[in-house]
Amino acid sequence: MKNIVKSLSILILAGLCLSFVCCDKSAETISKDIIFSECKEDRLKSNDDAGIVETTYKDRWLYITHKDIYLNCAFEEIKVATFVNGSTIELNIEENPANAKCMCPVDISYSVGEFEKGTYMLIIKRGGKQIHSQTVEF
Repeated sequence: MKNIVKSLSILILAGLCLSFVCCDKSAETISKDIIFSECKEDRLKSNDDAGIVETTYKDRWLYITHKDIYLNCAFEEIKVATFVNGSTIELNIEENPANAKCMCPVDISYSVGEFEKGTYMLIIKRGGKQIHSQTVEF
């Protein structure tokens, strides 16, 4: 009887562990080499434009460049949180400090990885709000 209870306990524990692993399909990956310009001359009160987005793939890393993405005009730092869920790559660009009363175009580039070759849906957000999406294949 003790063996049956012990076996059932192990099976229940294993099932719980697997349910936590199976249910969390989203994984955070590494973002690095974030480079950005200063604000350019023209400033607006608001704009949710991702600018011109260019992507390249090399050695399992996805390199992304934005030309004229609109960010707040008071930022001191930019972070890119990257999450992968199956074939979806979600990037969330965050400025620090986050609040400002004006926006300006900025050029930024960064790399995220590591990815296997394939077809992915790239979703770019700013402060949690989607500003761009495209299919990327590498």
